[in-house]
Amino acid sequence: MDVTIRLSGKRKENTERWGAGTVTLPLEEYLKYVVPNEIGASAPLEAQKAQAVASRSYIAAIIKGGATPDDTAQYQAFKYLADSAIKRSIQAVDETAGEVLLYGGHVANAWYTASNGGHTRSSKEVWGGERAWAISQPDPWDAAVGKPLNGHGVGMSQEGAKYAAKQGIGYRDILAFYYPNTIISQIPDGDAQQIAVKQAAAQQAAATPAAGKPPTIQPPAPDGSSAPPKPPWTGVVKTVMGKGVGMWRSTAKEDADKITDIPESALVTVIGDETGTGSFRTAQYNGFKGLVDTKYLVGRAAVPAESNPAGMKNKA
Repeated sequence: MDVTIRLSGKRKENTERWGAGTVTLPLEEYLKYVVPNEIGASAPLEAQKAQAVASRSYIAAIIKGGATPDDTAQYQAFKYLADSAIKRSIQAVDETAGEVLLYGGHVANAWYTASNGGHTRSSKEVWGGERAWAISQPDPWDAAVGKPLNGHGVGMSQEGAKYAAKQGIGYRDILAFYYPNTIISQIPDGDAQQIAVKQAAAQQAAATPAAGKPPTIQPPAPDGSSAPPKPPWTGVVKTVMGKGVGMWRSTAKEDADKITDIPESALVTVIGDETGTGSFRTAQYNGFKGLVDTKYLVGRAAVPAESNPAGMKNKA
């Protein structure tokens, strides 16, 4: 994926490096000049990795929306710096290469802010559009820094991320706190369902065991016939005549109340089999907990402990 940036002429480093007009760079090359300018080249590595994933998600969503970003902080601060001055930032970009935040199979617009004054603000209260990953919640990491609100306050606090990283908290847990209901995956290509199934296959490949040991991840089962791995695991909601399925129930009975519709190709996290029947699984989706018919789930894959929403540590 390439990124085309309009050079504003306000950054002489960019003009000296690339001239005037626009410059097109590979996404990862672009990010190595964004991360240190946004969060600081001396910030802890895990904080910079969190910044890299957030910035990658943000710009991917912006480009998909049809915008051409410039090199100012109106989008993301982009300024040329010598590689020798940004070694840790380059490492952060390299170690998270291609990783973005997904919600419902699509890249989430991962807004971030300098600091939030100890409490994140929701996208709804700032811009009027509600997003499941941009919510209002207390932020103990930012509060510990003691700085006032600086920026819009939505999404990841850079001050909070740096504080968390200094306490030994990894970038995945930092992102899980600031962007709830998302998962970390590679940049998707194709439609949402294929994205999710590819993601499950990639997770399976990454967890391939050593020779002689049994696999820990099930291959995708479009017909729902094979047994899933031990919870937790992710499931992709199967398309039913081009629509989502309404099998999200409070109990396994056919006449049970429906809690919410599950959109086509949504990702859910299966956390158990409280009914003991195997036909319905207890799962979480978009803040809801309920039962979903197993036959509507495909792309099954085990969930790494660090991305398990039920066991996420340090959640305020």
